[in-house]
Amino acid sequence: MGPNIHEGELLQLLVPTGVWKMSRLLREDLEVSDREHTGCLITEVVFPGFAWEDHLFLTREELEKLWDGAPGAEEYAGYVREGRA
Repeated sequence: MGPNIHEGELLQLLVPTGVWKMSRLLREDLEVSDREHTGCLITEVVFPGFAWEDHLFLTREELEKLWDGAPGAEEYAGYVREGRA
């Protein structure tokens, strides 16, 4: 992902249903010292329509099920919600 399409970066991705998605900043972007604020924006366009009943945020319990005991889940624990939303 990125704005340099001449180097093969993509401006957007098509993510099919049933796939969890997240965003996070790269280490080099977090280390930029001349910015007052650093942030990341993830947007979503859905079609043919959107219903909140079909939308879920990943919970810690679901994260642990996905990782099935494999090491590494703790790295992502800060990105999940504690309860259902």
